[in-house]
Amino acid sequence: MKYKIIACDMDETLLSSDATICRRNIEAITAAIAKGVKFVPCTGRGFRSIEGVLRTLGLYDQADQYVIGFNGANITENKGSRSLFWDPIPFDLADRIFHRCCAYGQCMHIYTRDVVYITNI
Repeated sequence: MKYKIIACDMDETLLSSDATICRRNIEAITAAIAKGVKFVPCTGRGFRSIEGVLRTLGLYDQADQYVIGFNGANITENKGSRSLFWDPIPFDLADRIFHRCCAYGQCMHIYTRDVVYITNI
C-alpha cells in the first residue's frame, strides 16, 4: 500500500511534551516526503505559529506542502503562506465568547489569521 498523505496532530503526538520532535520521527517523515508522501501537520494553532516545526521537517516555504490549522478552519500551502481555505467563526459569536470569558476572568487565546492575542495569562 502506498500512502499519499500523512495528516498528523502536533501537540503530544508529533511534538513531545518539551515541544520537540524526536530524531526517529524526523527521519521517518523525511523519508516519507522523499517518496512523495505529503506530511501535513494538523493543529489548533495558526500557520505562522508552527514555522519552527516546518523548518525542522524541511517543509518551510515548500510548494505543494500544507498545514491544517485552527482545528480545521484553515488550510495553508507552505510556499508563501498561501491560504487555500479559511472558515473562521462569525465575529458576533467570537464577540459573545470573548465577553463571557471576560466576565469570568478566563484566559483566552484569540487567533486571527496572522496574530495571536492572549488575555489573563
